[in-house]
Amino acid sequence: MPQIRRCAIRIAIALLALCMLPAAQSSEIQNHLPNIGPPGFSLGAGFLSQQLPYAGYSRANLFVPLVFYNRGRLFLSGLTAGYSLVSHPGLEINLLAEPELLHHSASDSTEFAGMANRLPSLMGGGEIAWTFDHGTGGARVSVLTDLLGRNRGQLANLLVYAAARRRALLIIPAVGLTWQSRNFVDYYYGVSPGEALGARPAYTGQASFIAFARLTFLWQFNRRWSLLLRQQSDILGSGIKDSPLVNRSGLASYLLGLSYHF
Repeated sequence: MPQIRRCAIRIAIALLALCMLPAAQSSEIQNHLPNIGPPGFSLGAGFLSQQLPYAGYSRANLFVPLVFYNRGRLFLSGLTAGYSLVSHPGLEINLLAEPELLHHSASDSTEFAGMANRLPSLMGGGEIAWTFDHGTGGARVSVLTDLLGRNRGQLANLLVYAAARRRALLIIPAVGLTWQSRNFVDYYYGVSPGEALGARPAYTGQASFIAFARLTFLWQFNRRWSLLLRQQSDILGSGIKDSPLVNRSGLASYLLGLSYHF
């Protein structure tokens, strides 16, 4: 099993254990997602299938916890922990912290032979979120920076979404942009002159955008049980896809999960 999958599983299990403590928190499974669950605490499991950008990888398939908690100032949105500084109807200002799981080592693939390890990190920052028309739409803007000094980079996220309910079915289409700083891209996708080979030329990463579109379905069978289905497509910017470590211009991921609301 590639290390990128092992790391994701370890972090997911650790976060699930934290959520069982008295100061439980939560909402969905990945970065900058709207809270689509009912208020309170929900716990479940999901199957995530995700393409990885690096050459030599196909898909990462793993089971992940689905933990939702959106009551009070502390919350956990999947792998994102947060604290609400301001919470008014239509406006939220939050502090965020979330793991950056992207990494690679020489043992992962022949593509990385002779390269220094690139490590996962912890990103932290703030978010402003707006909701419109009594929750039928909204937008979120977040800015995060590396808290562990590993990639020494920054991320900025923009998400715009709508929500439509059809009886027990909630449909949430969303589009957005993620900006990755030069340091972030260079750390995870760059090749230093000392790491260059004939088939792997030196490459200095440049700041880049990732555009994405997402469609989420949530079936609430009753007060307790919900089924979640999400598909997301990403388009990589030139600063990423021009790297000799990358052999894709786009990525696709799928999430299917079942959760129980307490």
